[in-house]
Order: sequence, then C-alpha cells, then structure tokens
Amino acid sequence: MQDPQHDQHRLSPRAAEALDRLVESEFESAGDGQDASRLEDLLGLLGTPIEPTADRQARIDLTIVMAKRAESGSLQEQAHVLSQADSEALDHWVEHGPRGAPEALQGRVQRHEQLAELGSAGGGEAGRADRIARTMAAVEADQRLQSERMRFEQGPELRGWRMRLADVVSVAAALLIVASVTLPAINGARNKQQLIACESNMRTSAAALGMYAGDHADYLPMATAGFGGSWMDVGTRDRSNSANLYTLVRAGYESLDSLACPGNPNAARGKAEPDAWDWRSMDEISYSYRIMPADGMRISIEVPSAAQVVVASDRSPVTLRAARGLVIYPEANSPNHRGRGQHLLRLDGSTAWESSPVVDGDNIWLPRPIERVIERARRELGLIRGTEMPESPTDAFVGP
Repeated sequence: MQDPQHDQHRLSPRAAEALDRLVESEFESAGDGQDASRLEDLLGLLGTPIEPTADRQARIDLTIVMAKRAESGSLQEQAHVLSQADSEALDHWVEHGPRGAPEALQGRVQRHEQLAELGSAGGGEAGRADRIARTMAAVEADQRLQSERMRFEQGPELRGWRMRLADVVSVAAALLIVASVTLPAINGARNKQQLIACESNMRTSAAALGMYAGDHADYLPMATAGFGGSWMDVGTRDRSNSANLYTLVRAGYESLDSLACPGNPNAARGKAEPDAWDWRSMDEISYSYRIMPADGMRISIEVPSAAQVVVASDRSPVTLRAARGLVIYPEANSPNHRGRGQHLLRLDGSTAWESSPVVDGDNIWLPRPIERVIERARRELGLIRGTEMPESPTDAFVGP
C-alpha cells in the first residue's frame, strides 16, 4: 500500500521528462512548456546555472524559512501554520508572481509580494544580509523554546488558565507558610478574647452578688434552706446547688449571657424561661458556685481575709467527672479554658486568674475532709520509687 503523503511529492510525467531533457542538455534547456519553465525557476533557486528571475533572492529567503520550520515537524503541528487560502496564495506567487491572481487571493498574494520586498528593500546587500540573519536567529530561537518547553506546560487548559507544576508547588508552600504563621496568631487572639470576656462575666457577677446581698439582709443567693439529696442533681428543685446561683437570673440581677463562659460551647444563653428554676443540665453551666450551708452565708461573715474566700469560679472538672461516674483528677484545671487555668471570684468582689486549683494550700474543687484524706495517703504511701511490688497475683501493677 502506497503512502499518499509520499506520493504527493513525486514528479509528474511531464515534469520528469523536462528534468531528463535538462540533464541531457547539460543544464542548457529543459525544453518548452509550463513544466520546463517551473523546473528552471526551481533550479535557479538552488544556485544552478539557470538564469535567476527578478525575485530569486527573496524566494530563496522564503524557502529557507519554510525549510527551517519544517524541520521540527509537519506544518499542521506548528503553532503558526498557514491557512489554506494563504498556502494557495503563496503557491501562486512563487509560480506566477503578483500577476494574474484570482480575485479571492489578490489581497493575500499582494501581502506575500510585500513580504518578499522586505528582503531586498533598502540598505543594500549589507542591510539585506542583516535582516536575513536576524530572521534566521528569531526562527532558531523559537525552535529552541519549543523543544525546551516542558510537556506539562502544554497540557489542556482549564477555564482559560493553566498552571505549571512549579506554580502548584509554590502556591501550596505559600499557603502552608501562611497557615503556620497566622493560625497560631488567630488561636492566640481568640483565647485571649475568651479570657477577657470570662473575666468580664466574673466582674458582672460580683456586682450582681453585691446588689442581691444588699436587698436580702447581706445574704448570698440561696434557693433552698438545704439539700434533700445530692447537690449535683442539676435541674431538680430544692436539691441542686446550681439553682442557688440561678437565683440571680430568676430574680433579675443577672442575665444568662453574663453567666455563660465563651469557653463553654454548651452554655445556656439568651432570654431565660419565665418559670425556670435552674439550668436544665450540668453541661449548660459555665461557673461553679460555693456550696451553701443549711443556714446560708452572709457577705459580712467574719473571716481572716475576705480575699481568701472563693465564692465562684470557672466550672469544676471534678464535679463534671464525678457526676458522670468517671475517675476524678483532684488537681485538674477547669475545661472552660482548655485546662490552662480558671478565674476566681472572691468574697471581697475581686477576681483573679489561677493556673492551679490549689490556692494558698486549699483545693477549690474539694472540701477540707477529702483534701486531708488525699494528703494523708500521699504522706503515708509516698510516691513510686521503683521498689514497690504487687500485693498479690491479682493486683494489677505495670511499669516501664
């Protein structure tokens, strides 16, 4: 099977006869006819003894440019391939010059003529040679650029834009750098804002407690005269200690919003229900309130220092875990601020930030009797020294 692309470059029988006559006459004449004339013009472009035409040099230049472009592949694969009309106009101009062109091609043939004149217009041989050299240099530079361009750069475009692999990596690296710098700063600013808002809540509560005491014979808020069960039963009337603090909301001395720590995502906020007596669950409570004795507690109680008596704080982690039946950690910090510490509200109305629940030797999460038991166990048993042994085969005791 013959290759059609190869067949289109074979000489026609008349052109072959003209070439044979030209060779037999030792390049003196190819005979008469259009094929012989075209053969003489073609060999004239290649530097044979055939008499050159007036446009010979310009056609040589154009032929060299087209040959250089053809080296990198077929014309259909080039970025600047000639259209069908331009190809026909160029063929007509090479064969017949600017004269006798069809009306539809006259404009294109004329532009080819003007392009050819650039090769010989003005500047003499030196100017023409310089223009040829610059043209060839531009062609060679374009060919190098095409061969060196990465394959990835020539991939399909997406919505009118493309990105190289290097661009993707650069953008990703920039985003990582921005995230590593800005996210800690944003988190730090958010935490600082939460601390400020929580301290402001404590000051609001201090004012509300002062006003309540002034209206109720100097007593701190108290919903009941005692507990008929566990004071951890939130939402149970006459039993929950949190109902004592909720008295400030029920009596209109403070709002739910000012008793909601920003560090507690489940805190109750907004308008309180008219008949509400307590928070609905322990998760809604943001601040722990002093466990009240059966006869209540006055602000003017005689103590060595009112600044040492803690009235309220960020919610207790010990109470939260004990209510759920979990193991407690006596010296853990409040979960309101991710375990970093807690705000305290004292009897004299002052507030403070403490990074440990043990304040002046007193653990604010525990009553004194339990603190004594823990202290005695530590003193008697001591810390692990590496010499201790399991009490029995059923005593689970592991180590490194």
